[in-house]
Amino acid sequence: MSYVRWSAESDVYIIDAGDHLICHCERADACAMCGRGWPFRTTSRGAMLKHIAEHRLRGEVVPIRADERIREEIAEEGDVLPPMVERGI
Repeated sequence: MSYVRWSAESDVYIIDAGDHLICHCERADACAMCGRGWPFRTTSRGAMLKHIAEHRLRGEVVPIRADERIREEIAEEGDVLPPMVERGI
C-alpha cells in the first residue's frame, strides 16, 4: 500500500511493505536521507513522520495526506508495525 507516490506533488514514494515502512526519494541526487539506492526503512510510524518532516525541512515536497494517514494508523493500531503474520499479510 502506498501513502504517496512520485508526482508533481511529491518528491517521495512511501509504502507499507508489510512489516516496515519504506521511503524512496525522487531526488536521489539531492537527498542524502533516502536516495533510490538506499531507502529509509522503519517499523515505527512515528519515525516515518519525523523522516517526512526532515524531507520538508530540506525543501522537498511531501503531501500532508501521508502524515494524516500515518497518524490515523497510529491512533488505530499503534506506532510499531506488528509482524506481517499478525496483520494478515
